Amino acid sequence: MRRVFVRMKSWRAKLAISVFAIVGILCQVQGEAEAAAPAPKYSVQLNDKLVTFPDAKPYLDGADRVQVPIRFLTESMGYSVDWKLEGKQVAVTMKKGTATVQLKTGDRKIIVNGKAELMDTVPVLKQDRTFVPVRFATEALNANVTWHQPTLSAIIATDGRTHQALAPVYVPISEKIIKTAKAYMGTPYVWGGSTPKGFDCSGLTQYVYAKNSVSLPRVSRDQYKTGQPVAKSSLKVGDLVFFSLNQKGVVGHVGIYTGNGEFISATSSKGVSIAKINDPYYWGAKYIGAKRVL
Repeated sequence: MRRVFVRMKSWRAKLAISVFAIVGILCQVQGEAEAAAPAPKYSVQLNDKLVTFPDAKPYLDGADRVQVPIRFLTESMGYSVDWKLEGKQVAVTMKKGTATVQLKTGDRKIIVNGKAELMDTVPVLKQDRTFVPVRFATEALNANVTWHQPTLSAIIATDGRTHQALAPVYVPISEKIIKTAKAYMGTPYVWGGSTPKGFDCSGLTQYVYAKNSVSLPRVSRDQYKTGQPVAKSSLKVGDLVFFSLNQKGVVGHVGIYTGNGEFISATSSKGVSIAKINDPYYWGAKYIGAKRVL
């Protein structure tokens, strides 16, 4: 089968027409730290085989839809793909037998065998590839798509069978952070410490988040300047929680919220340990705020 792959010397260099994108999923918008938390990894499976993405990766668009470049999947399904530039947009035509599907980046309209329908998001040109929403494209091409939430996978069946998800179960980064932090329970407190040999409070948070590809400043007062403020009643696992110790209103301690009104931190009295945020004997009166960086 002929592969459609066009190279150009303009800004469209390496433009490769990729057709399809995953079923839209509503996801919570991620907060930002110095470096944003890694985005969830979405997968596409064709029958009993996972599709690989050599360059452009799945992403969440502005309509809360996960879009994925799948040129290789299109070819493996036996469809010929043609395209043409219309200004800065790309018009795509897919054909197989008597079926024809047409769409264009920036346009919600999809034309299936001459009949127009509207999608709830638009195809886009991103990272030198064309992304198109799969629900409409795959149904137009007589394929069945099932979303598997535990693995964040779109499973596309062209053989009429039901297929088991092959991708690993997705673990939210907040859970990974808590698991990492708890691995250091009992580690002694060391002023200025930022390694498993000994931590101070901000050394622990910076180290734990870095182990999960999230960058934080070194000291607690600077960590308090990152992310989005969170009300105490709205705390979620993985949020940073801050306390004032010797000077009222001045950040002096930071920990990681673990859920159920508890947080983990490196303290001078117990090392890395878990405590109650509302502890009436100590932490409750010293709590000053929280930040969401995931």
